[in-house]
Amino acid sequence: MKKLVLVLCMFASAAHAQVDQEIRSLLSQISRELNQSHDQRTLLRVRERLESTLSLLTDAPGPGPGPLPPSRSSLSCLARDNDGRDPWVLGVKDPVTLQVTKLPSSNIGPFANCEKIKPTAVQVGDSLFVCISKDNDGRDPWALAHYRNGSLVSKLNNLGGLDPCVQALNAATYNSQAIAFCATRDNDGRAPWIQMSVVADSGQVHRAGSYGSFEQCVSAKLKIKLD
Repeated sequence: MKKLVLVLCMFASAAHAQVDQEIRSLLSQISRELNQSHDQRTLLRVRERLESTLSLLTDAPGPGPGPLPPSRSSLSCLARDNDGRDPWVLGVKDPVTLQVTKLPSSNIGPFANCEKIKPTAVQVGDSLFVCISKDNDGRDPWALAHYRNGSLVSKLNNLGGLDPCVQALNAATYNSQAIAFCATRDNDGRAPWIQMSVVADSGQVHRAGSYGSFEQCVSAKLKIKLD
C-alpha cells in the first residue's frame, strides 16, 4: 500500500510539473505575440481575458489551513455588446462554473472607468458594493450600489462624480456582516456628508453624524456599529 501511495504521489507531482510548464510556455507565446502588431479591439479582449485568468489565480484558496483574509472583490469588465468596445459593464464570476455574468444596470462607459471601479469594490458575504452610473449611461452622477447574488438590491447613495464614489468605497470600513462609508446626506452628490452603514443580508441602512466635507467625514470616529 505504501508503494502504491508513493507511486500515486510521484504521478501527481509529475502531472503538476507538466501543467506548470505548459502554462509557462503559453505565457511565453503570449509575450512573443504581443510584440507583433494587433488592433486595439483584439488587445482589449486579450486584456479582459488575462484579467479574468489573474482573478482565477488570486481567488484560489491557499495551501495553508488558515482562513483567507477578507478582501475587496475582484470584478470583471465586459464589453456590453461583446465586441471589445465601449461601453463596458461589470461582471461577476461564478466560483463553481467560472462563468462570468453581467451585472444589471452596470453600464460604466469607457474601459478607463472600469480600472477605477474594480479595485474599490467590496464583497461582504453574498453582497457586493460597487460604484455604478446612477442612470446606467456611464456618466455622472455615480451611485454606490448594493448587489446580492448578482441582482441589484438598491442604489444606496448619489455620490456625484465617479472619483468621490470610488474614494468613499476606498475609505469604507467593513466586516463579514456590514459596510460603513461616507455618503451625501441629501442624496445629491453634495455636502453635507454623513456616515452610512448597510447590513449585507437584510439591506438595513443606518445613518449618523453630519460633516461639512468628505475629508471631515472620513477622519471622524465611526458612530455606527457594524452588525
